[in-house]
Amino acid sequence: MPPAQTSKAVIFRTWDFGEADLLVSFFTQEMGRLKGVAKAARKSKKRFVNCLDHFSLVNLEYESRRASELYLIHSGRLVEGYGGIRGDFQDFSLAGYLVELTEALFPPQVPAPEVFTLLVDILRAIDRGDNSALLRIAFEARVMALGGYAIGLDRCSGCGREYQRKGRAVFDSEKGGIYCLKCRVESPGVPSLGAEAGSLLSTLQKLGAEALSKNEVDPEACAEIRYVMDLHIARRLGRALKTAAFLD
Repeated sequence: MPPAQTSKAVIFRTWDFGEADLLVSFFTQEMGRLKGVAKAARKSKKRFVNCLDHFSLVNLEYESRRASELYLIHSGRLVEGYGGIRGDFQDFSLAGYLVELTEALFPPQVPAPEVFTLLVDILRAIDRGDNSALLRIAFEARVMALGGYAIGLDRCSGCGREYQRKGRAVFDSEKGGIYCLKCRVESPGVPSLGAEAGSLLSTLQKLGAEALSKNEVDPEACAEIRYVMDLHIARRLGRALKTAAFLD
């Protein structure tokens, strides 16, 4: 049996398991999304002190178990608790949405270090009270790109003409790309992106939350991106996310 390892992890969720154990879903930088059993976690006053709350960043010690997808979690130490998130319903709902979207895009045991970094960056920003609407689209744009579903913003999906961020471009959810106004017109359910929104979305897909510190974001551009991302995510995943219903 491989030796136990210790790594930073974001706690996704926990369930009661047996009389005293907890089943824990967590996301690590090295191995992606994992699930494990924390033995006697509901009774232990030493091994799991305040470190298994939803969305917490922790150091977990765990090891694999032969012929089981469940890891054995030995202990944990809190790194960042993000107490502000759990104290606000909208912030808690947004964090839950980030988790659900991540779970939908990345199967268990698939290393995704950039996703781990993105999660931690966005959770920290939510906890300190940054603009939640901007953080949402930043996470959506970047995590979809990391999952292989970046929106094609460089060229018209019809004529192939390069889009130079001048004027509006029509988004097509089926193609996952844009059309110039000569090839497609905006209509109900077929939104368009202005030059500022298109430029910001392109940057968010590459940088995520890092882009927000470098840009003053126009609320109208944010709203345009939000609508486009809603359509894009629903189309790519084939379903609506349950946690989205609790977001403003």
